[in-house]
Amino acid sequence: MATLPTEILEDEHKLIMRVVDALKVFAENMEDGWEVDEETLVDIIEFMRVFAQKWHHAKEEDELFPALVKRGVPRVGCPLVQLKNEHKKSNNYVAELVQSMELYRRSGVEGWTDVIQGLKNLYLYYPNHIWKEENMLFPMTNRLLLAEDQQQLLAEFERIDALHGQKLHDRLEQFALRLEKQTFGD
Repeated sequence: MATLPTEILEDEHKLIMRVVDALKVFAENMEDGWEVDEETLVDIIEFMRVFAQKWHHAKEEDELFPALVKRGVPRVGCPLVQLKNEHKKSNNYVAELVQSMELYRRSGVEGWTDVIQGLKNLYLYYPNHIWKEENMLFPMTNRLLLAEDQQQLLAEFERIDALHGQKLHDRLEQFALRLEKQTFGD
């Protein structure tokens, strides 16, 4: 059980990376002619939109970043603005993947290349972004935030979790585990 907010975020990163690692394999295999069923791609998009963007990024941008600003981290400039911009970039990659899926539905093969590129964009983006957070942002967080700040963040993270619900969390987590198993085996 995580005792620090950053440990919760790291656990969420692990779940996100399960999906991202599978995206790399999917994109490479799709380039070689392997077909991924549309339902799996739709589930990947849902996972990235709901879990990564609306759930995980909300904990960082709506709760963690303001707590850091309160403890003296500049609101503008590095690292917070850079990380927010990276979140926007990942949101754009997911939106482009959605558009690619729509193009594929309309035109077939023509859109398939764009779907592959959308998967590549995500798997190339996330490892570097997560590295920055885990090796730069989170250590800074644990140095700067007081015990009461950490407890407040834990409470806010619980509120965000409750807002989305355990059932949805479990479903998205099970999807990530199934995708990993489907991609890499046992």
